[in-house]
Amino acid sequence: MVFKIIIQRVCLKYEKEETYSHSYGSSNHNHSIYFANMLGLNLEKLFLKLIIAILLLIGIAWGAISLYKNLTATNRTEKAVLSILKSEDLSFLVTDKLTSQICVEISENSPLLGKREGILIGTVTMYWGIDLSKINPALIRKTTEGIIIPLPNPGELDFSVDLSSLKYITKRSGLNVIADFVMNRDIEKELRDQMQQSALKFFKDHNLIPSKAKTISKLNSYFSPIAQQIGMPITFE
Repeated sequence: MVFKIIIQRVCLKYEKEETYSHSYGSSNHNHSIYFANMLGLNLEKLFLKLIIAILLLIGIAWGAISLYKNLTATNRTEKAVLSILKSEDLSFLVTDKLTSQICVEISENSPLLGKREGILIGTVTMYWGIDLSKINPALIRKTTEGIIIPLPNPGELDFSVDLSSLKYITKRSGLNVIADFVMNRDIEKELRDQMQQSALKFFKDHNLIPSKAKTISKLNSYFSPIAQQIGMPITFE
């Protein structure tokens, strides 16, 4: 409707500026109004068709996006399975906790396959103490000096690795990569398997593992208040 009014005004303005005769001017006036009406109707239809086309395109695009999301969507299922692998009663008397950063290395150089090297750095914790289940009750004796309890040799009670601290550095030739795949070898697993023995060696080399005499002295001092309560000395040996 807006287009029709604009065109009619343009045509009327055009008619006022014409220098034709009165009779011809009346005829041209009628033709101009007819032309304006037809042009206005055509523009309205064109505008309506344009709006419909835009709506159709939006609908098609929306449908295509929805179809793509449905086709590419993945269903993710997370399950947590808890199982008791082993349950056992432990009688551990932990006297020392040793924590250190350990570096483990593997270096294999073959003239045929080339280099196969790896380094693993991680934080480990070792618990050292007495396994009370190994105490022999038959050896415990009561004397005039008190109760004497012979102890087994202290040892490693538990060993753990902080998995978040592990850092791997590996360097292998292309032939060694193929050889590891064919022979089902895992250089990272080989490094992890060496951590416990490497940690134990490190603690021993740096005199971090207490001797049995030091452990016994520590236990005697711990149990001194208990001995005072029962009125009888307790001595570990």
